[in-house]
Formats: sequence, C-alpha cells, structure tokens
Amino acid sequence: MRSKGKSRTRHIKQICFALAASLGIAAACTAEASSQPASISLPQSIWVHQESKWKYLPVDAHGREEHRIGAGSLIIFDADETFYIVNCSIVDTGAGLMVSRSDPISVYVGRWTREGDDVDVEYSGLWSRGLAERPNEQPIRTKIGMTEAGVLELDGRVFKATTKIRRKEIEDLLSKPVTN
Repeated sequence: MRSKGKSRTRHIKQICFALAASLGIAAACTAEASSQPASISLPQSIWVHQESKWKYLPVDAHGREEHRIGAGSLIIFDADETFYIVNCSIVDTGAGLMVSRSDPISVYVGRWTREGDDVDVEYSGLWSRGLAERPNEQPIRTKIGMTEAGVLELDGRVFKATTKIRRKEIEDLLSKPVTN
C-alpha cells in the first residue's frame, strides 16, 4: 500500500503537468511538489504580463472579432545575458500574440545574471515611441523573483512564460527603434 505522502506528491505533480500543458509553462513542473522554487530556463525565453483586460478590436471585413488587445509588458532573456523589458499593447490574434505597432511602446535593455532563486537585472531605457517622456536612461538594478508556480515577479507584476509570441516578432521589433 502506498503512503499518503507519496500519493499526494504524485497527485500534485500530475496537476502541475496538466497546468503547465494548458498554460504553456513547461518549466513549472521541474520543481518538486514542495516549497522549492521552480527550475526555470531563462535563456531564449519570453515572459508576458497582461496589465489590463482584453478589449476586442473592431470587427474585421468578414464580421469576425478574433483579435483582442490589452496593455502589457514582455520580459525577454537572451542566451548572451541580454535582458529586455517591452511595455506595449499586446494583440491576441487567436493564433498567437504580437506587439501592436501603432500604440505607444517603450523598450528597456540591460544584462541579467542568475542568483540562486532570483535573477539580478540591470537595465535602462533604450527607446520609446508615442510617449510624452523618454524611458528612464539611468540604470536600474533589481531582482526578479521566481515563484513556486513557475512565474516571475518584477515590481509587483507577475509574468508567465509564453510560446505564443514568435521570436522573430521580438527580433524585428528590437531591431527597428523609433524615438519620439
């Protein structure tokens, strides 16, 4: 007969895998079903935070309301330890996410290093479009916390890993800075 502890741990792991599959957060299940933070793979990862409720865009020519838009932020970790924060409007096309090219946007760039359960980051404003002020160009140093649920926390905002935004979309966006 199995002990209740092992059965509970197995059940928690099964729930974790189901949750990860539905949210696209595969890294969440690498943590033991305990109080240990999730083992999160950072290089080449994109994380999304939605700041507002989705609003549907006007109906298209075919009468469909497929696209939704909402204010949000992206965190991008590159393998070379480059770090980006993109504050923007995020469009959900149904097939994936993309950054709105016609709304205000600000981009910050810096470096990241892994420090145990946290990620140390230092970044400053790179460029913006459609904003009254330029992003803060003074370096900001802070920690990004990793929670047990496989999410990141930065300045009280929760970011979830996403595979719904194409890496090429981000590379194109970051390669074409436009200032106010």
